[in-house]
Amino acid sequence: MTFGGLDVSHLDARLVRDDGCLDVAVMQKAVSRSWEHNTGPVALSSARRWLTGQVRDKERIGLFLCMWMGMAQTYGGLPPSYTRDLAAALATIDLDVSCEHPQHPWSTAGDTARSRYRTVVHLYAPDDHPDTPVPSEFSDRELWECSVQYAQLARKALEDLKGWRTMRGGDDED
Repeated sequence: MTFGGLDVSHLDARLVRDDGCLDVAVMQKAVSRSWEHNTGPVALSSARRWLTGQVRDKERIGLFLCMWMGMAQTYGGLPPSYTRDLAAALATIDLDVSCEHPQHPWSTAGDTARSRYRTVVHLYAPDDHPDTPVPSEFSDRELWECSVQYAQLARKALEDLKGWRTMRGGDDED
């Protein structure tokens, strides 16, 4: 569906554990597959969950990264039926922030889908996924949750959205 609303609620059966917590490692496995079957829908589901405001603190960065990666790994762009909710979720991020950190964890994760996957699954299941490209000095949860890191990622995602609209000949209202 290109313009109407998409129902991605069926993903909850796979992405939410019995205790109600998100299974970020399973979400990452889904994001690492082809966009048309997983990446776009997982990004959309993540955006909608983000917009509810009912995100546990320990799930916050993982959920955001699933949304972000779903966008970053979609080279041809997602249709408006996805981008409306993605843009709304990104609009909740304060872009005018600063911090004293010289670097943030995501900037050390690498640029490949595989290195990003390894980073996120390690963050959420380090015993099951011990391999991560992020140096240990960047593993502190405070660094992961830094508002500047969210802002940096949101800016990149907003650029991607703008590019998708330009590719389609659309404007900000599509």
